Amino acid sequence: MPSFLKVLHILAPRASIEIKDFNADYHVESLNSGGIDLVLGFSNHIDAGLIRKNILREEYCCVVRNGSAIPKKLEMNMLFSGIPAVKFAPSAGNIENLVDDFFNNAGLKNNIIATLPCYTTLSAFFAANDAIAFITAAIGAQGNFCKLETKEQMVPFDVTVAWHRKSNDNPFRIWLTKILEKTVKSEIERNI
Repeated sequence: MPSFLKVLHILAPRASIEIKDFNADYHVESLNSGGIDLVLGFSNHIDAGLIRKNILREEYCCVVRNGSAIPKKLEMNMLFSGIPAVKFAPSAGNIENLVDDFFNNAGLKNNIIATLPCYTTLSAFFAANDAIAFITAAIGAQGNFCKLETKEQMVPFDVTVAWHRKSNDNPFRIWLTKILEKTVKSEIERNI
């Protein structure tokens, strides 16, 4: 979102964009009423009746803060289940069952010491705590985090942009969607 907003400000400096939290119960109604123009989120949370386009294949990654002692502990064969972990409050923005599946498939128990409200609070938490967290790779690439390689693979998922049928031919919606797609593509290329 920060890169998308930067591009929009360059292209339309007088435009004002309001970003709202995704609401699984009301996103279709909000699109239909014109209260919102686009929905951006995890594909499996977006209503299947909307026109949609997958714009990013994403996955979770395991991160620690830069300077963490945890990578050395893992090198000494300490199990993940012995390491403090953070999870995020269940919401349409957090696919927490993928993280739980990771631990279950690895035969490990979560050692959750805190549940944070959203990914943006992780940097502040890491400033005072040494723990692991599972966050989307795109967020992991942007923050002050060190990615830990894991033997177990996380299940990938799609990030989707969606809109209501009646805005399908709307020039503003088409323009926004193209800018969003180009920004995502540029971010992916920059982080490769």
